[in-house]
Amino acid sequence: MSQPEFLNPKEVVQGILEVIHCPFCGSDYLEKYTRIKAQVNRDYVVHLMCPECQNSILANFSYQGGRGISKNKLGIQKTDIPFNEMMNFISKGAISDDDVIDLYKEMNSFDGDFRSKFKNKI
Repeated sequence: MSQPEFLNPKEVVQGILEVIHCPFCGSDYLEKYTRIKAQVNRDYVVHLMCPECQNSILANFSYQGGRGISKNKLGIQKTDIPFNEMMNFISKGAISDDDVIDLYKEMNSFDGDFRSKFKNKI
């Protein structure tokens, strides 16, 4: 599965940069560290990395065209997921119902021994 490509419409990105600042250090974000990860109609999920402190956030918001970002639909989540790692997860696709059931079964039978569980991966 190839990595999805999301465009960074300049108008939307500029609206984001005017409103959102790093919650860790207060610095302004830069366009080159701003990536739109998803869009449904006028709702967006955006990954921003601070050029000063290197911390990341995920922000979700509703963009209202010339009226800017709807402040009542602005949500910010601090994250420690680097951009390349996030793209790795996105490229794997959605988690299915079967994936959740399999994890549930594994967790029910898990005895707490991580070494034996991951012996081929460590």
